[in-house]
Amino acid sequence: MKQSQEDYSLTAKEIATYIVCPESWRLRFIAKKINSDSNEKPAELKKQYRDWLQDFDAARKLTWASRTIIFLMILIVIVYIFSRI
Repeated sequence: MKQSQEDYSLTAKEIATYIVCPESWRLRFIAKKINSDSNEKPAELKKQYRDWLQDFDAARKLTWASRTIIFLMILIVIVYIFSRI
């Protein structure tokens, strides 16, 4: 059975952690939630990671290509301007 937000109570330690460093509290809360909800098998996680890595590589290549195209366009404009002078 899933816990609803109404069923969740904060301990004094969690409140103190939040007051001292909210980001630390958030990361600990997320880690607890991930560990309690983790029903995925390692093979599925490896497949998700491979898919993510392929998407990342594709995005990196597109970024490189777009920068090259922009650089070439700027170079063409500069050459055109100086050839007109």
